[in-house]
Amino acid sequence: MNWPIIRNISSLEDAKTFFRLANTQFKKALNFYVLEGFVTENVTIKQAISLCYRYLTKIEPDSGRNENMQLKRIEMLEHLQKELNPNTY
Repeated sequence: MNWPIIRNISSLEDAKTFFRLANTQFKKALNFYVLEGFVTENVTIKQAISLCYRYLTKIEPDSGRNENMQLKRIEMLEHLQKELNPNTY
């Protein structure tokens, strides 16, 4: 795999490249760290994905794309809330 060299994220394109790279690796990790069996790891990874979306929305000029990214964050985190037992976690 050829990893791009990103020293400073100074443009929206740099940020999107970094986001795509990180998101791909997070998704691969989620294939291994499934919710049943690796709860802490799974939640931590999903929180990191949410944080990546959050940072990307700060520099995304398109309000429609911003809204979609925020909706993805909400959907992903609400799913965790429904799946986790509040008495255990």
